[in-house]
Amino acid sequence: SQNLKNYERAIWHDDILKLELESRKVPIKKSIEESRLLIYNDLTSTLFLETISSNIPSILFLENYKKYIHKKYKTFFLQLEKAGIVYDSPLKLSKFINNNFKELEKWWNSKSVQKTRESFCYNFSHISKKPIRDLSNTINNIAKPVYRT
Repeated sequence: SQNLKNYERAIWHDDILKLELESRKVPIKKSIEESRLLIYNDLTSTLFLETISSNIPSILFLENYKKYIHKKYKTFFLQLEKAGIVYDSPLKLSKFINNNFKELEKWWNSKSVQKTRESFCYNFSHISKKPIRDLSNTINNIAKPVYRT
C-alpha cells in the first residue's frame, strides 16, 4: 500500500547518504539473488523468516523491539542480536555493516552465526524434509475425534 511505501521511504531516507531504494516493480526473487545482504525493518511479513531459513545473509533492524517481543521469545532475539543478525540501533547496524561489508560471507558462515541461525529457524521457521507427513500429523492431532455422551 502507499502508506507502507511512504513508511519505508521515511525510515531509509538520508540526505547525506542518498540511498537509492529499489522499486517494488523488481521481482523479489531477482532482488534477493542479486544481494549480498538483506536488511529488514519489519517482522510482519514472512520474508525475513524465508531468507534466514534459506541461509541467505539477513539482518533484522527493529528499533525498540524488546518492548514488543513476548518475554518467552526474548532469549531467541537476544541470541540473534549477539550474533549480529538483529539490531535495535541504526548506529550499531551502520557500524556493523561498515566494519564487515567486505567479509559478510565470513561473518554469515561463522560457526556462531550459523548455530544461532539454525536454532532460531528450528523454532520459528523450520523447513520440513517431509512437509506432507508433518502437515498430516498436525491435522490429525488437531482433528482428534470429539466424543459426545
